[in-house]
Amino acid sequence: MIAASDITKGVTIQVEGEPYTVVNLEKVTRAQVDPDIKVKLRHIRTHELIERTLDAHYPVDIVPIDRLAVVFTHWDGEFYHFADIGSDNPDDPDEFQLPPDMLGNAANSSLMIWNSRCCC
Repeated sequence: MIAASDITKGVTIQVEGEPYTVVNLEKVTRAQVDPDIKVKLRHIRTHELIERTLDAHYPVDIVPIDRLAVVFTHWDGEFYHFADIGSDNPDDPDEFQLPPDMLGNAANSSLMIWNSRCCC
């Protein structure tokens, strides 16, 4: 956990139990009062933009996001199959499968995994 004053652009934080990436932030100072941090956030799954104003000392959870460089290999009628092309051994990539409800409408060549769920 970090203080809101330590947030930087591009960091993924948890707001109301959901993961958001900081798109923009501004420190708003007032006379003889600790500054507020005004942040614009993008939800990593829905891409919804929200704005929040946080007290500079407000504790914020950093969200660990795994970003995988993947290539879609095939659909077997039940699961989508992917190969992790960013693995340590490019000659033998790690392969995994995801059900359609977990994948959503991803059309990227990378996947973001949070809490064992795809945040495409």
